[in-house]
Amino acid sequence: MTRVAALPIYDLTAEAFASYGWMLGKPIPQGNGVPLFSNDATDFWQEHVFNTGAGGDAEVLWVNYRSASPDVASLEKHLLTQQAIVPLTGAII
Repeated sequence: MTRVAALPIYDLTAEAFASYGWMLGKPIPQGNGVPLFSNDATDFWQEHVFNTGAGGDAEVLWVNYRSASPDVASLEKHLLTQQAIVPLTGAII
C-alpha cells in the first residue's frame, strides 16, 4: 500500500537554512552596510570574505546580469586581482 505524506513548504531564507550552512545565491541586500552596486544592466555585492592565511583574504562577489544576449558587449580586466566567473543558473558556456 502506498502512503502519501504531506510535506510543508517553507520560504528559503538565510535563517531557515542556517543549520545546513551558508545559503548561496541570495538576493541583493537592501543596504545593511554591504558594499553593493546596482544599475539597469547588473547588480553586484560582497557576500563572503574568507581569511585564506598568509596570502590575504578571498572575497566572493555575487553578480546578477540581466542581459540574455549571447553577444559580449564589453569586458573588464582586473590587473591586481584574480577572478573566476562561475554560473550558478542557466546554461554553462
